[in-house]
Amino acid sequence: QQPPEGSVHAYVAKIGLNSLGAEWLRHFTMTIPGGGAVNGEGLACTVTPDSEGQNIVYVGGTVMNGALMDGVTGITQSYGGKDIFVASMDGATGEMNWMRQVGTAGDDNLAAGQGLEVDAYGNVIVFGETRGDFYKVNG
Repeated sequence: QQPPEGSVHAYVAKIGLNSLGAEWLRHFTMTIPGGGAVNGEGLACTVTPDSEGQNIVYVGGTVMNGALMDGVTGITQSYGGKDIFVASMDGATGEMNWMRQVGTAGDDNLAAGQGLEVDAYGNVIVFGETRGDFYKVNG
């Protein structure tokens, strides 16, 4: 799904080592109630094996201006201003496992240059900044 004209969105792609071609590509699209251009930043990506040795891709970023992420089961809730999104994907196929959008009434940003990590138990650790009272989760 392509975002509205004039929008900026995050994406992640798996590139084949031999062919240098995209094996899969995932756009992270969002909407603003009432329509219009939307903006989002992809700021972090990490790959880690799950308990069965399959690669899981985690992507995180910032959703701008009260936009809503288009998730696996529909649209998540915007908390106002900028929010953070985190997604988990199957590394082999690019299929979405889950996506969450979190935030406060103030602006929230994922840290640029790798604001997420995964611990040995598969928990996603998010690093960023907020101008509100954290923590509320939806999605």
